[in-house]
Amino acid sequence: MIDGLELVFKLIAKSEVIERLYLRRQSMLQLPLYRSIVTLYTSVLASLLESHRYFSQKSIKRIA
Repeated sequence: MIDGLELVFKLIAKSEVIERLYLRRQSMLQLPLYRSIVTLYTSVLASLLESHRYFSQKSIKRIA
């Protein structure tokens, strides 16, 4: 779980840098890059939601 959160934080930090460097400039790659970042953020949120649901269960349910 901790490894997953660490990965999420690293991905968000790296994506922020990419956004600042490349999405503020006009280029042919701007729209595909934007879509890729949105897809990444969607996947990250889905993963966090799944983790939250899992760890919100009582311990006996998780073990079984």
